Amino acid sequence: MGYGQKLTASARIGGKNTEYDIRFLEPWLFDTRLSLGADIYKFSQEYNDYSRASYGTRISLGAPLYLDYTRGTLMYAYDHANISDVASTASQILKDMTGDNVTSSLALMLNRDSRDRTFNTTRGSINEASVQYAGGFLSGDEQFTKYRVRSAWFFPMFWDTVFMVQGRAGFIQNRGKLSVYQKFFLGGINTVRGYDFNTISPIDPVTGDYIGGEKMMVYNVEYAFPLLQEEGVVGVVFFDAGNVWTDESDEAYNFSGLMKSVGAGVRWFSPLGPLRLEYGWKLDKLEDESSGKWEFSIGGMM
Repeated sequence: MGYGQKLTASARIGGKNTEYDIRFLEPWLFDTRLSLGADIYKFSQEYNDYSRASYGTRISLGAPLYLDYTRGTLMYAYDHANISDVASTASQILKDMTGDNVTSSLALMLNRDSRDRTFNTTRGSINEASVQYAGGFLSGDEQFTKYRVRSAWFFPMFWDTVFMVQGRAGFIQNRGKLSVYQKFFLGGINTVRGYDFNTISPIDPVTGDYIGGEKMMVYNVEYAFPLLQEEGVVGVVFFDAGNVWTDESDEAYNFSGLMKSVGAGVRWFSPLGPLRLEYGWKLDKLEDESSGKWEFSIGGMM
């Protein structure tokens, strides 16, 4: 499209996950430095004890701020979710979600991104803060306010190697209704590697279901080094640590309570897009758990 406009469509189809998404970006709205983004999506996911099918839309308006590399964005989002196939043995928290749930929210985001590139970054930093308000005057079933921050720094070292340190944290204020799928979970290639996806979470003491939490903290430390420099193949070793807590927990944001892992992997910016293959070893393994797992993704960084 002309004038830098972008229209993209994507589909992800798997055994338990299906997602369709169409996005439009106008980087120069009315020939100004304002940007307009819009997307519509349809999503379905089968979990251990329930299924979720969602459709919705997001509309965003962004503008550069006075600081270099800094941008502010205001986004409205509408999501209609249907929760079904809840197991009879599932947690009562999961059973209470059954049926239709509408989330109508407004989010304000601040972003400062000075990275030289988004994949296999060699220098710079990205710092983000956001607040999302759902319900209230916006209507909808879900009633919460979600706060998130992220800071990641990349330092070029000797022999074209790169040291990265990243921290993320979040807090959710439940103002009346907060479904499990709106809560925080960790585990997987983009958070704490070596642990299964979304399995770092508070657990229902009766059923053993993962029910998510209102407080989250995760740290990642990486050291990246070139393997095949001309082909863009990079090796990486890493240390991850993070956990999720309920709002009532007295141990929230305590470093001693973090679930930890170490590992290594390979990354390549292929003709199909960024590829990541990484293995994480759990440092806080339970007796009946595996020692770790392989992680693979096609797409961007965490």
